[in-house]
Amino acid sequence: MGLGKTLQSISILAYHYEYLKIQGPHLIAVPKSTLSNWMNELKRWCPALRAIRFHGSREDREQMIEQYFTKEAAAHDGKRPARQIMDEHGELVDDNSETPRQWDVCVTTYEVCNTEKKTLQMFGWKYLIIDEAHRLKNDASMFSQTVRSFRTSNRLLLTG
Repeated sequence: MGLGKTLQSISILAYHYEYLKIQGPHLIAVPKSTLSNWMNELKRWCPALRAIRFHGSREDREQMIEQYFTKEAAAHDGKRPARQIMDEHGELVDDNSETPRQWDVCVTTYEVCNTEKKTLQMFGWKYLIIDEAHRLKNDASMFSQTVRSFRTSNRLLLTG
């Protein structure tokens, strides 16, 4: 039976988005086997957060880097737009038209973190969430060294 770590992690990001008006960037590093689950849960529990799945072939990742991981996107401060618009149902809608970053949360695997280290190091992450973080026990491991090189405001390590 699950302990709700995924949902609790998403709730932290939702709190930052809704109350602190910070929309990221956040990085979630997960085992490949749980990547789809994380994407589904983000969409289900906090659809306002724009999540991208950073995974795939080298060509797919290169295309994503060109589209999503630009220097302008890395320079964005992570604050939500000041303009607030209401839709026809009275719901608050953010106008992200002036935001150079098209996403709030990047979900990826340990292997992609290692492979695309230079790209991910460009960003100052608000939250780095590592699922199954017991993998970091070995300080000499490549993944452990990679995530220690990232600039982060907060780190959340999940383990069963």
